[in-house]
Amino acid sequence: MWQQIGSRPIEALLDLPRMADPVWHATMDVLTALVTSALFTDRNLYCVVIGRMVNLSLEHGNSDASSYAFAFLGTVLGGQFGDYKAAFRFGQLGFNLAAKAWAGSL
Repeated sequence: MWQQIGSRPIEALLDLPRMADPVWHATMDVLTALVTSALFTDRNLYCVVIGRMVNLSLEHGNSDASSYAFAFLGTVLGGQFGDYKAAFRFGQLGFNLAAKAWAGSL
């Protein structure tokens, strides 16, 4: 994930292109449906699901589910890795992306 982000600031991910491929949209929808079950089943599985959603967003653009993935990435970065600064920034990114989608400009 960090390699895909490269030198871009986290906040710049708000401007990723819109995910266009319906297959990737469907994949994101399936992964979104798995998040809660993964959280209550296995914390490592939860981290993998969230990480995969974020990587798909980085590779193929933002979708409606990307805001969810970025926001929950904050729980992984803070809780699992102690990187609370990045966790907050990704949580803020998820919020801003949802606000952008709600405003109809995503």
